[in-house]
Amino acid sequence: MNDASPAGGPARLEVDIRSKSVSAANGAPVEILRDLSLSLREGRIGAILGPSGCGKTTLLKCIAGLDDGYDGRIGRPGLGRLGMVFQEPRLLPWRTVEQNITLPAPNVNAADIDALLNVLHLTEHRTHYPGELSLGLARRVALARAFAVEPGLLLLDEPFVSLDAPLAAELRRELAALVSRRPVTTLLVTHDASEAAELADVIFVFSPRPARVIAQIPVEPPRGKRTASEITAIAARIAAIS
Repeated sequence: MNDASPAGGPARLEVDIRSKSVSAANGAPVEILRDLSLSLREGRIGAILGPSGCGKTTLLKCIAGLDDGYDGRIGRPGLGRLGMVFQEPRLLPWRTVEQNITLPAPNVNAADIDALLNVLHLTEHRTHYPGELSLGLARRVALARAFAVEPGLLLLDEPFVSLDAPLAAELRRELAALVSRRPVTTLLVTHDASEAAELADVIFVFSPRPARVIAQIPVEPPRGKRTASEITAIAARIAAIS
């Protein structure tokens, strides 16, 4: 059984999953998560790092309410509004950039949309369709869509994967600017230790499957004030653990 908190619940993200299993192709149960606990303060960015296949995306689905087949409890912050960015942008091809952004947030005001488009360098693309966009632009639209709902919780599943390094760095800066503009509790799944060291306030390192938290690393100095050498040192510390 699971117990998810109601809307308007805790002021932080609280996860306590005793066990989460799935069925293998032969029908045998495979445990994905076990005794996994983490807590993230309101308005903070947490990053999850761990081996491929350990259960990071499964955890995000549980937190998002897309999978309730776990034994444990999840308390989500805010008023129940959730923003989620997947590895693929998942835009509707028959709707424009602006229409994709406003679809989940029909009451968002024009000034907020203009601000999102400006921060993410999408203003000149607002009337374009997804088929006219590069992958980097499509990822920007997915971020804008997630922020348009003014979420209490933002879940990011490797949103910069497969992008070249300069573009990924640019998108990380834009994400940081959006979170600074409107603080939101954010949980980011990544395989990139440097990315985690640059963006996160706290880093959760997962074990191999069944996943549990084997290290929780508070990151200092504050986000946006870390030097390249400090980011490198944090990434090296993560690598030594994982």
